[in-house]
Amino acid sequence: MTRSMFAWLAFLGVAVGSAQANYFMIKVNMGLRPNVKVENAGGNVEVKPLKETDMGGPEKPLTVVVFVEYTKATPITNFPLPAGVHLTELQHKWGRTYLLTDGQHVQIGPEGKPIVRPTVFQRYETKRKDLNIFKNKSPQNYLDLAEYALTNGLFPQFQADMTDLIKSEPKDGPPAAAVKAYKQVQENLKQSLSRDDVGIDWKDQVSGKVDRSEHYALIYDSKSPAANIEARNRLNRLERNLETFYYWWALKGKALPAPDRRLVAVLIEEPANFKINHRAFDSVPLVADGFYARRDNLVVLSTNRVDGPSDPVYRRITELIQGGWDLKNIMSPKWTLPRTMKASPIEIAYAQTMALVKKCLDEESEIATTSHQGSRQLLAALGMLPRGVEMPEWIQFGWPAFFETPKFDPLIHTGAFWPTTGAPSWTYLVQWKVWEQEKQLEEPEKAIRNVLQDTYFDRAKAENDDVLLLKARTMAWSFTYYLMERQLDGLLRYGEELAKLPRDLEFDGDIHLACFARAFNMARPDGTLDDAKLDALAREWYKFIAITPVQMPELLQEASRQLRDRKDRPR
Repeated sequence: MTRSMFAWLAFLGVAVGSAQANYFMIKVNMGLRPNVKVENAGGNVEVKPLKETDMGGPEKPLTVVVFVEYTKATPITNFPLPAGVHLTELQHKWGRTYLLTDGQHVQIGPEGKPIVRPTVFQRYETKRKDLNIFKNKSPQNYLDLAEYALTNGLFPQFQADMTDLIKSEPKDGPPAAAVKAYKQVQENLKQSLSRDDVGIDWKDQVSGKVDRSEHYALIYDSKSPAANIEARNRLNRLERNLETFYYWWALKGKALPAPDRRLVAVLIEEPANFKINHRAFDSVPLVADGFYARRDNLVVLSTNRVDGPSDPVYRRITELIQGGWDLKNIMSPKWTLPRTMKASPIEIAYAQTMALVKKCLDEESEIATTSHQGSRQLLAALGMLPRGVEMPEWIQFGWPAFFETPKFDPLIHTGAFWPTTGAPSWTYLVQWKVWEQEKQLEEPEKAIRNVLQDTYFDRAKAENDDVLLLKARTMAWSFTYYLMERQLDGLLRYGEELAKLPRDLEFDGDIHLACFARAFNMARPDGTLDDAKLDALAREWYKFIAITPVQMPELLQEASRQLRDRKDRPR
């Protein structure tokens, strides 16, 4: 009977018209279990309340948020459901999901509505029209379009635009410099590498296998049948991040040399082993689900997410798998309930919903970790972030954060709708805008000194406070973003100044501030800082971030709501 009911549910999904929207923000409060269940009784559908099992309760929310782009959303309206409970058939890149929402455990945000916004490809097509690319085939237009495609994860479109730019034969200016650098980078990345970096010695310490790609050697410790596939997937992501990283610099007219050895990364499956290795490297800061070991130029990645809000998701997923649910294939349109299982349509929809959430979380983790830690490793390998010198925390975080696609942030409930590189941050720009609206930003003259002297990071570390850490990372990203877009050569000189410092010594903020002053021509003849020049730069930084638009206004609304909730909640 349950199999025929599921067939009926699928039939209804075809019969009802689709909603016109592009994204769902799915919020899952893991402090609660779903509170409804549909059972068969005498051939009829009977709705009964499911006793709520408290896993923290609403006063201790454990909420994760994922963003799903879909091609079709079909409300299921001809099926008896309790008040406040909804079923929606979603068609997306992984297949089909019957999404169960009850307004408590699983919600649609913001305000229970889908987000009607153009997809990234639709935005790209609009930009092509805005540039009038068909009539005005200027090299600068092609360069602008190529940069938009690259920074928004449209790599095939980027390559096509660069081909058009080359055909336009630019003679001078940024387009000509970009073409020259692009061609050189293409040649540089074709070079065959025969050796691995020194981090390969960690293979013996983790007793792992090694898989290699053109520019990476990946050590992985898993013995599961899917380990080889997982390792290859991470290698592909690291390679794509490397290509995007190099081509971003090429668009700025800079052809970076390719690594002379394969860069080394470690992928660890067991959370306990990941924690042991993290402690072995003195618990260096985690960003996303991995960390960077500076001395070994080694990236260490976790197969599983290591952030707190994701833990109950994976525990719930484990419960479902142990209950017999095939969550790997459950979103396939060909999937059917095994004859050995009995489950109501609501239970099927819940299992599919959790499978979709896990899929989103896994992909987000892979993209965020490889884009941040992979970029951090590249900056070090190229000497931009010297490995032998104690670096300010703001630049160690801010520079790779410029290239990353950030994970969902549990404090402000923001995350990425699509992968980006060098674009305005889905998280940190939104948080900046919220503080700006609430007048919670310091004056720029004070903020720039707090950034350059690592005051924000020192406070966050001293108080072990997540909100202060978010503040430190937001200010570091925003300042780096401004410098990358408006003061790129000065930032490169700053890295060179830091490299001149004595190795393996700790320095106070004044030393790092002096390095910045020399790099940006703010040092007086006697070597002291020209405060007027620094203050002017600070004001330009604030103005630049203030006029930088967020990609999705709904994220700003959600972050503002979370800030109000934190104010009302006792610490």
